[in-house]
Amino acid sequence: MENSKYIGITIGPIYKTFQKAEKTREIWGASYLFSYLCKKLLNEITSQISRDSIILPDTGELGVTRPGVGLYPDRIIIKSVEGNFDKIVEIVKRVKKQVADEISKAILSYRAYDPYAVLYYKEIIEKNKKSEAHQYLLDYLQVYSLEVVPKKVNLKDKKDCYLGVVKSMNVMMDHLELRTSLAGFDPDPIKIFLRGINHSFLLKDAFHPSFKHFPSLPEISTSELRFISDNILTYDLIIKQNYDDLIDEERRQLEELEGRNQDEEVEVNEDRIEIESDEKEEDLVSALFRIKDVKDYLRTYHKYVAIVHADGDRMGTLIGSLGEEEVVNFSKDLLSFSKQANKILAGRRFTDGKSSDWGYGAAPIYIGGDDLVFFAPVASRVQKDNKLVYQTIFHLINDLDAAFNKVFNDKLNGEYIKYKKISSAERPCMSYGVSISYIKHPLREAFNQSYQLMASVKNDDYITRNRVKFKVQKHSGQWFGGIMNKNILNTWKEFIKLLDENNNSDLKGNSAGNFINSLSQKLRHYQTTIEARIDIDDTAEFKVSMEALFDNALDEQVHDEYRNYSNQIRDLLIDMLINAKEGTGLSPSIRVTEAIDTLHGILRFVHFIRDNEFRHEN
Repeated sequence: MENSKYIGITIGPIYKTFQKAEKTREIWGASYLFSYLCKKLLNEITSQISRDSIILPDTGELGVTRPGVGLYPDRIIIKSVEGNFDKIVEIVKRVKKQVADEISKAILSYRAYDPYAVLYYKEIIEKNKKSEAHQYLLDYLQVYSLEVVPKKVNLKDKKDCYLGVVKSMNVMMDHLELRTSLAGFDPDPIKIFLRGINHSFLLKDAFHPSFKHFPSLPEISTSELRFISDNILTYDLIIKQNYDDLIDEERRQLEELEGRNQDEEVEVNEDRIEIESDEKEEDLVSALFRIKDVKDYLRTYHKYVAIVHADGDRMGTLIGSLGEEEVVNFSKDLLSFSKQANKILAGRRFTDGKSSDWGYGAAPIYIGGDDLVFFAPVASRVQKDNKLVYQTIFHLINDLDAAFNKVFNDKLNGEYIKYKKISSAERPCMSYGVSISYIKHPLREAFNQSYQLMASVKNDDYITRNRVKFKVQKHSGQWFGGIMNKNILNTWKEFIKLLDENNNSDLKGNSAGNFINSLSQKLRHYQTTIEARIDIDDTAEFKVSMEALFDNALDEQVHDEYRNYSNQIRDLLIDMLINAKEGTGLSPSIRVTEAIDTLHGILRFVHFIRDNEFRHEN
């Protein structure tokens, strides 16, 4: 292509918008807004310039009307020719105005039921600030473009290695995102727009028409109860009475408003109770807990929700090894994984209205290739081989990893099928941050914590990456957690096996709690002894030494009662310490501390999913 150039487009501000969200639906809306904006830009670019010119993202799903989740990233990379940059600038300007108009129209319709939207309406009408409010929205949607020639698009890293087209463009767009908007408007139209997201054009664009609202925390945390015994109809009826009926009433009010003069005054009950207030959530959970035959299945985790951030590791190395044509195929692979992950997480209920296909029962926030954010029940029932199988959040991660590896790391006769330039040690993988908290815990805090957990294992303290860092924040204020290294396949498999429904099913109640506390104290008491043995080079000698230590240390009645579990934990510790010698920059002392903390966290989690501390409440 003569006179070819590269154009990059970056879209935001995503993080700033997340900070404005306070409910599950609002966090979803904050994410989907920018995926929607990206999709509209891609549609315009494909019609005005060329579909083939787009390098990233893949445009294969542009015709899909109900994705259920944001599939499009915050960046677009195009290979183009002279004169196309001016077209891109015009497209950006036009699409921004279209989206700003849609947001404005949505907010004004919300005043049929939302007192904050009424305040906004009064502000722009009575004070003649309609143009000012619209300009705020245009300034808030930060879409920036840059154009570079090929010889300047292949930057080098600190080791003087070329980054490749995609990575180089991303570096350049990082600098574009440093621009900030100083715009401000009160009441904040973005906050008001997110409050009414269940009635917005975004929900209509993303979800099947039969789906009326984005799931609340109680719906997500208790979704397992829907599939226990014959309670599907009862469960759905309770959800309808608590959410769908209210949503239907709000929609009726919106339809009435649409038939009236848009400038006409609307009276609103400003004392209206939020449908996701703490009281409403507690009432809903209590109602679900009273379903016939559910009591025997109730567990502590039904009042907790998992928030997960996941991100691909070593993807930069992979991208940097690819030529331009290979990048296009890589883009298709990202989309392929996104679609598979969406089905694993949420089935087809959001996209196709299949009420029986819930997947794991999660509520995806964003799935942009190797970048995932979602809410999920701590444990659920998943349809596999025509039967419902019990799974935890860690089983879900295992399934997501399997799908990821099938796309990026699949082998045939021992050889990688794709991306053969990348060695085994550099193959892409996934790291996860899992924040599990009580449904009344501040949502924004738990959401941010999930991201921080993921970010904390994506650094050179964990050279090999591919880890899961989890934290369970109990409603009592106590917490436990740990870091699981998925590179140690045997340890990871044993951990997953430990969580299976029929394994260690009696690890519950006060006796199990005493065992866990005792084992944790013993491990910490002998930590210095373990540290002294960690550098034993002979693996067999190290194992014998550790087995002897456990036999001598765990000699009380409570340990005999759970001897099988203590042996499993012993073997997990041995595997973790043997394999922790490589792939990390941590000192022996820190490695031992981390392993012991993780083992404590594993046992506490097993006890957590088996126990029911709310059994006396219902």
